[in-house]
Amino acid sequence: MPALTPAGQLPSWDSRALAQDILLTDPRLPILYGDADTSPGPGRAAEQGDRIDLPLDVFGAAFFMLSRYEEAVLPERDNHDRFPATASLAQRAGFLDRPIIDEYVETLWAAMHRRWPRLQRKPRQARILVSCDVDSPFAFNAGSGSRERLATEEHGRTRKGQEAPFPWTSVFFPGKTTAAAGYRLARGLTGDLLKRRSPSLAWRNLRGQWRSRRGDHSLDPHRLGLEHIMDLNERAGRAVAFYFIPENTDPKLDNRVSLDDPRLRALLRQIHARGHEIGLHPGYNTYRHPEAMTRSVQTLRRVLDEEGIDQPQLGGRQHYLRWETPTTARLWDDNGLDCDSTLSYADRPGFRCGTCREYPLYDLQQRRPLRLRERPLIVMECSVIAERYLGLGYSGKALRWP
Repeated sequence: MPALTPAGQLPSWDSRALAQDILLTDPRLPILYGDADTSPGPGRAAEQGDRIDLPLDVFGAAFFMLSRYEEAVLPERDNHDRFPATASLAQRAGFLDRPIIDEYVETLWAAMHRRWPRLQRKPRQARILVSCDVDSPFAFNAGSGSRERLATEEHGRTRKGQEAPFPWTSVFFPGKTTAAAGYRLARGLTGDLLKRRSPSLAWRNLRGQWRSRRGDHSLDPHRLGLEHIMDLNERAGRAVAFYFIPENTDPKLDNRVSLDDPRLRALLRQIHARGHEIGLHPGYNTYRHPEAMTRSVQTLRRVLDEEGIDQPQLGGRQHYLRWETPTTARLWDDNGLDCDSTLSYADRPGFRCGTCREYPLYDLQQRRPLRLRERPLIVMECSVIAERYLGLGYSGKALRWP
């Protein structure tokens, strides 16, 4: 099977031999499948009567890219068991930054329109879809770490309405152990003072921790970040999809607040009331484990139902972009989810599936189309900014990428 994948060095064809005005990022198209010698001369499309022969196998290339065939047959994986961009044909052949299948379709349309000039095409409207993985909705822990206590106490009042002793030891040291939590706080303050050299930031974080324990999140940078994302996109007339981790499948990497936490319930209600979407961000170890995936989906659906949040569809994205072709797509489909937006590479932005358009996924093992639709993720800010990936940081170069 691996022998069927195209070679890394691809021939190319100049589409201007067919038409000068095809909507492409570059008129020279790499040939994934096809024959560069099909045309009767260099860079030409063969025309005989009412027939045009293109050197591109549009449908073979589309199946290869959209089904993620190479991920099913190649063994390369990174430290999170993800298929990396560096192993992909798109990266090795230099077309990861092109929606190559969309460009193939445009070329096919140009050939069809040349033969049948009166042929009409269904109009399509481009749109920007913004989504946010809410890995850590709150920077500060609000209490002692007990889910029951968070669910039954508000602002120091017990279940019976009596005044409760103020938990001084947990104000700045929440968690299972005072020593461990104290270490985390001390480490953060040390970073503010020594690494970031900002006494004002250290003081702000101390005050933020205090206020969060009293139910005031006005100084919580994570909570404020979510507000900023909503404000900014509402001004642009866009709804944002916010994806939450419903079940903790890895104590170190999922790092989440329970969906039964009153703070998070309030956040979900606010997001919905403002017209934004709430979705699933399955934990680190769900991508190939049916039980963990099912528990995650059931938890989110239960919480949305209890809060009276009704949405026309339910989608999301895998935590850490962990994806196994075709296993993960099948798990999403089996749990009745509508759309996924995982398929981008963590180590480099671009068109992992060769398209910017939503499309139905296909199960290569069972050889059947799925109901689940893919909304390809084109760029994740971490891929551009983080030192372990492109490493462009918060710079003008990062904003201008690619």
